[in-house]
Amino acid sequence: MITKILNCSDSEIEQIAQIESQLFTDSWDFQALQDLFSQDCNYVFVVQQDKTIVGYCICQMMFDTAEILRIAVDKNHQRQGFAWQLLSKVTDFLNQHRVEKLLLEVREDNVLAINFYQKFWFNQIHIRKGYYANQDGTTTNALILQKDL
Repeated sequence: MITKILNCSDSEIEQIAQIESQLFTDSWDFQALQDLFSQDCNYVFVVQQDKTIVGYCICQMMFDTAEILRIAVDKNHQRQGFAWQLLSKVTDFLNQHRVEKLLLEVREDNVLAINFYQKFWFNQIHIRKGYYANQDGTTTNALILQKDL
């Protein structure tokens, strides 16, 4: 079941932070997530199984534009349609709030994510050269993608 959380509990934040640390080298910790969720312009949608968060989407809405800050599904629940369901729920919510465009950034080398976003009708509008720092000292470009709502 996918729900929008208005006020994240400490337990929910801990579950999201755990998925963050599992999936991202630049993961957000408990405090960073707590600070993020305290801002009125940020929304979190979660997918749960047996009351455990297995995926989430964090978006920020400003006037007629929104940005996906994070979308993630834990490794044990990937490739089951949860990311698609989350993104569908988020776009429905944004449409209800008359948001006109949705942005996100993705690592240029994250081919699976890029393919997923293209299937969801996102188009590349910009490149941020050398945006992501890699562990080996190199950098990777960020692609800025946009979907018109």
